[in-house]
Amino acid sequence: MNDDNLDVNHDDDDNVSMEEYLTHAEHKENGNQAYKAKDYRGAIVHYTLAIETATSNAQGSNGDVGADADAHADAGIDKDTLATYYNNRAAAATMILQYEDALQDCDSILSFHPTFVKALVRKAKVLTLMGKLDDANDVYSRALVAVEENQNNVNNSNNNNIKSPFPMPRTDSTVSTSSASTTATQNAPSNERANILSLQKDIQTLLKRVALIQSLLQVKTNDDTATSSSSSSASTSLSSKSQLQQLIPLLTISRANASQALKQINLILSKPCPSFKDLLPYKLQSYIITEQYDDAYTLSSTLLRSLSNNDCTILYYRSYILYQRGLIQDSLKHLKQILRIDPDHTLSQKLYKALRALSQCKDLGDVEYKNGNYEKAYEYYSTALDDTTHPISIGLYKSKLYYNRSCTLYNLKKYAECITDCNAALRIDDEYVKVYTRRGNAYVNLESCTERDCRSAIQDFEKAMELVERQSTSSGQKGSAADDKQIKELKSKIHETEVQIKRLKQKDFYKILGVSRNATQNEIKKSYRKMALKFHPDRQSSKSQEEKEKAEVIFKDVNLAYEVLSDEVKKRKYDSGVDVEDLDNPHAGQGGMHGGFPGGHGGMGGVDPNVLFEMFMRQQHGGMGGGMGGGRGGFHFG
Repeated sequence: MNDDNLDVNHDDDDNVSMEEYLTHAEHKENGNQAYKAKDYRGAIVHYTLAIETATSNAQGSNGDVGADADAHADAGIDKDTLATYYNNRAAAATMILQYEDALQDCDSILSFHPTFVKALVRKAKVLTLMGKLDDANDVYSRALVAVEENQNNVNNSNNNNIKSPFPMPRTDSTVSTSSASTTATQNAPSNERANILSLQKDIQTLLKRVALIQSLLQVKTNDDTATSSSSSSASTSLSSKSQLQQLIPLLTISRANASQALKQINLILSKPCPSFKDLLPYKLQSYIITEQYDDAYTLSSTLLRSLSNNDCTILYYRSYILYQRGLIQDSLKHLKQILRIDPDHTLSQKLYKALRALSQCKDLGDVEYKNGNYEKAYEYYSTALDDTTHPISIGLYKSKLYYNRSCTLYNLKKYAECITDCNAALRIDDEYVKVYTRRGNAYVNLESCTERDCRSAIQDFEKAMELVERQSTSSGQKGSAADDKQIKELKSKIHETEVQIKRLKQKDFYKILGVSRNATQNEIKKSYRKMALKFHPDRQSSKSQEEKEKAEVIFKDVNLAYEVLSDEVKKRKYDSGVDVEDLDNPHAGQGGMHGGFPGGHGGMGGVDPNVLFEMFMRQQHGGMGGGMGGGRGGFHFG
């Protein structure tokens, strides 16, 4: 009967694992099988059991790996076999990146078997993986010496052999086997030596690559910088670039050199030395110089975790990376941390002072902007953008400054200049959502806005919407209320701009009155009064007939524009895209339903422009009719 599912009581002896009854050779074989199956942790367990089993009976060893070789021999195991177990475990540890454990096993072998070549080669390979190239080179040299010693021992052993008084009969088979064995024995050290020399040659190549990297990333001295900056006799002061290089010495290294260094670093880290930690600071420098700030930020985080956040050089680089990402306050915090660790860190002192001054200048601009003092805000932002005053004004933070200044220009109704600043911001950061929105708004408010300008605005609004959706997805907050609101506003702006394109083919009432689309009612009234007085027929008496007719057309257009824009209902319909002919039609929708209303001015209510003007002037004079009389509604210019 099958009793697999029964609860059976066993004696204590029956609970002993069968693993305890396996020989060390069987444990080793199990380890080999696990290794072939890529179960490296399992292989380590089996190789450990093989070592423990082999050494458990060694007299005086007490389980010590470095016990006397004779003790192992007394226990029935030779040192080559035990060394093989350790070497196999080191190989398994290497496969799961446990390099320190692998090195410890190699050193254990060499403590009782100094000329075990496989252990020396294994140790050198592990050291290579870790980037300890000089140490690896030395170990390979030791391996070459061990090969020679082992060969000499073999030769001496062969020479000391005593011939048997009863030699075996010589047959062709015996001669052939003996000859093959001798040839193999002679060739083995030669092949082993060739392999080690090849590996050592690879180390030499890697060392040359490292030297090249160090040479490419050599920072210029202050003397070098001063020499290059003094070549221009037109200026007595350092150029903004030279000032920046003094704050960030890494920037004296050319981008081409950094790119080549990064290529060499990646070649070394890709396979031969994946754990070459000493190369990572060079890689960080290369990222910074080639402006790969996202990669630099990630790498700096890794380095700081491994260095317990106390490496001032890495902290300094990270502060600069944070600033380049537009996070000036975080950058200042890192610089403060450096100065707490090392108050005399000169570079951090200089950079902290420069960034603090720049931040304060921007903050003053922000305050003036919030208070509506746009001219003053513009001055502060312009000062912050001046690379002579603030040479550190670079990176994403500079794009923020350009954006802020574009906002002041927008509010000052300098739309063309606003677009120029937006373009500058986008050249630095082409995923700046607010800038696309601001530029789109500026395009549609240009004084002579064309259909091409409107199309550009639509492209900006669509790009902003695309970025909002993409950033929302990447942040894992897709569909948030804030994003939905922003997308809704952008869709509304696209619709309004499409309406404006349609309106360009009709009369633009805003343009006729010379006001912006966000003009207040007071601004509309003020502009209407000015233009209506200018083109009123009573003021055209001295003009030619052609000029009188032209003024009359303008006067009618000005009155029609005011009639629409001064009426909130009609203005809302007009802004939403309802055709001018249908503004009086309560059933008219966007795109226009031509109701065919009678009357002047394209089917609207047909208010006589002179009557409308008279009504307006009466309102302006408190409803009094003084001075009104005569033709065309009775208004008379004195």
